[in-house]
Formats: sequence, structure tokens, C-alpha cells
Amino acid sequence: MRMGASECNLKLSLAKTSQIIFSKGNSSMPPPNAGIRRQDVLKILGVHVDKKLNLDFHVNETLKACNQTLFALRTMKNSGLPADILTNIFKSLILSKLLYASPSWWGFLTIHNKQRFESFIKKAIKYGYYSDSDLNVFDWQDRIESNLFKSISTNSHHALHDLLPPKKP
Repeated sequence: MRMGASECNLKLSLAKTSQIIFSKGNSSMPPPNAGIRRQDVLKILGVHVDKKLNLDFHVNETLKACNQTLFALRTMKNSGLPADILTNIFKSLILSKLLYASPSWWGFLTIHNKQRFESFIKKAIKYGYYSDSDLNVFDWQDRIESNLFKSISTNSHHALHDLLPPKKP
């Protein structure tokens, strides 16, 4: 592995390098690389992924962080911060955390985990940080994916544009 990195004029730091092997079932694993930690869960660009492409850990960590921020919002509310500011904080901090990079992982979620996100939003509505007339997580996800597809299909320089089928005449 070091040889490949050095050929590309890169320095490989083994202390910062981890390996994950994706597999289904209990298939046999290749031998570990010397000096590289093998992990069952990796955080890749902010998304926790396990070796079976299960996102339970990601959902747990995301909801844990969002619940901590919800507690901070409750503290701010008790200190007299106006409701409109609390709503703006909720949308900018918590909603963005819930949906961060969601097109890459939403399709891997179980129905149970999607319902956990929806339950969290309902709790925020109950506390008055989000309106029930605002989009729910499913609608947000549809909007995000539609925007991404539109961006890919209308921009011929997009990295994924060439993977689309040709347009029908």
C-alpha cells in the first residue's frame, strides 16, 4: 500500500489509516495489512458506515448529537430566547445535521430508522422548534434528491452526468 502511495507522490500515515472490509454474512476475510487498523465502523466524510453497510450506528450518533442540541435549545428557550430565533437555530443546526449527505445513505436506512428521524421531528414540533406545516424528513429528502438529480442532469460537466442514460428524442 505504501508503494502505491509513494508512486502518486503521497505520504501514507499508518497512524491515521484505517481499513474496513464490506461483506455480507460471515464470508472469509483477507489477512490484515501490517500496521493498518481494521475497523467494523468507519466515519467517512461525516457518515458512519459499518462493514455490512448498516447505518444504525450513524442514526444513533446523529440523533444523540441532535438531542444534545435540542437540550441546549430548551435551555435557551427557558432563558427567554424568542421562538422565531429558536426555530432558525433548529433549522440551521439540527435539520442540517439530520440530513447531512443524506443522498448517500438514505436509501440504506431501514423503515425503523426513518421512523426514528420522523419521531425526532415530531418531538421538535411538540417543543415548538419546528412547525408541523414545515416539510417532514421524507419531504426534505425528496426535495434534496430531486435537486441533486436536476443538478446532475442539467450540468454536462457534473462528475455523474455521463452515468445517465442518453436523453430520448
